[in-house]
Amino acid sequence: MIKNRVLTTKLSSDLADWLDDTSKKEGITKRKILERAVRNVRDAYIQKTLANSFKRASQDSDILEMIDWGMEDYSLELKNLGI
Repeated sequence: MIKNRVLTTKLSSDLADWLDDTSKKEGITKRKILERAVRNVRDAYIQKTLANSFKRASQDSDILEMIDWGMEDYSLELKNLGI
């Protein structure tokens, strides 16, 4: 079960006006617009974090060695299966 929490914040007048107008024009709640925006920011943050993690891993000699071992094992398994 998802619990909702109340969040109180201040927005600049231009953003608050845009939010009001867009909510009316699109027929969706301001809450829904804000939730989508926060989710988009969260998803972009996760994507950036993962990309940075993979970039660091691609430069780590220990990680690269483990990948090589894994590919060798994978190759042996394919040969054992006759593929």
